[in-house]
Amino acid sequence: MRFVLTSARKDLRRLRRDPLALAVWIGIPVIIGLMLTLLFGGGGSPTPHGRLLVADEDESVLSGFLTGSFDRGPMAKMITVEKVERGEGRRRLDKGDGSALLIIPKGFTEAYLRNQPFELSLVTNPSQQILPQIVSETLSMVMDLGFYLQLLAGDQLRAFSGDQGALSDLALSGTILTLRHRFDNLHAYLDPPVIKLKTTVVEQSATASPSFAAVLFPCLLFQSLLFVAMGLSADVWKERRLGTIRRLVSTPAPFSAALTGKLLSVTLVIAAVGVAGLTAGRWMADLHPSNVWAALAWVVCSGAVLFLFMLLLQTTASNERAANLLANLFVMPLMMLGGTFFPFEAMPKQMAAIGRWTPNGWLLLQFKAILDGSMGAGRLAVDLAAVALLGALVFLVVARRLRVKFVV
Repeated sequence: MRFVLTSARKDLRRLRRDPLALAVWIGIPVIIGLMLTLLFGGGGSPTPHGRLLVADEDESVLSGFLTGSFDRGPMAKMITVEKVERGEGRRRLDKGDGSALLIIPKGFTEAYLRNQPFELSLVTNPSQQILPQIVSETLSMVMDLGFYLQLLAGDQLRAFSGDQGALSDLALSGTILTLRHRFDNLHAYLDPPVIKLKTTVVEQSATASPSFAAVLFPCLLFQSLLFVAMGLSADVWKERRLGTIRRLVSTPAPFSAALTGKLLSVTLVIAAVGVAGLTAGRWMADLHPSNVWAALAWVVCSGAVLFLFMLLLQTTASNERAANLLANLFVMPLMMLGGTFFPFEAMPKQMAAIGRWTPNGWLLLQFKAILDGSMGAGRLAVDLAAVALLGALVFLVVARRLRVKFVV
């Protein structure tokens, strides 16, 4: 045991001499989490917010009602209305400062009351897609409401236009009473409604759909494990050049103890990567594992097994250059098929079916099951035992190849 710890300290000291590489390996999940947060945001779906510039040249009660439709209800949380001059509004919109510019011409109210044609100008920002469409649809609904109001009480509205001169008290009272009777007749169709809608609510689990960053982050965390495993496994060629492996074989301690110490040092580095990754996923991608310790244990075991696989590849090659080429040829297809470049949900079914049986693909699926809480303690124990058994078999093969092939 003492020799194992001594071997582990030796590898950790050598890693400490290259702090930049060590910082990059540990910082990969943090950098990935920061990039995902900037690109896709956190776990919640943010409400879009835009600015509607309004050039109200009519300045009437009716034009105020038109712009006020954006200040009520959910629309008030998405659209901010700002009054501007026509020229200023065009200049600001050209600079991208605003989602749309609404121009209400002078005489808008008189034209509507007299049921005459009028034109509202809406200039949208071409660099935005959703918010200008929301503004356009809202204006369209308000115009439809105005159309039906004309059909219902157009004669009474024209009485207020001033074409018939100033209304006398008697005419004003008659117009108001007529409007009231019209709306009372309409009320008979609305309360109670002629058509009744019966809805049935189907209870569903109140689980919020994860964000794209939360879906992609576990994949990229395992991608970083592959990079760390590939980088640390290549260190065996440096030890061969320095004669370290030859000296280890000449010691009384078994060579497997030296390899165990190396695996222990690698496990500590992978544990640091796992802690950084899970922390970054929690704060940057809104990733909340149901069992943090189980998730960390799985990351450490997965990284250790991937390191042993990469070490086996390194010992298969005839020289260092061939080993680097072989490792890259092995890792790139694994990333493409194993769900570390793209989530399995976004891959074709045939490719995803194959990728789920790759080493990193299977490990990633179990990790996701731990994150969402669908893996019980019994299944977790069985899977960890299977991973440990597989790692032990690869460990024995690697130890033999290092002792036989690298001691020359």
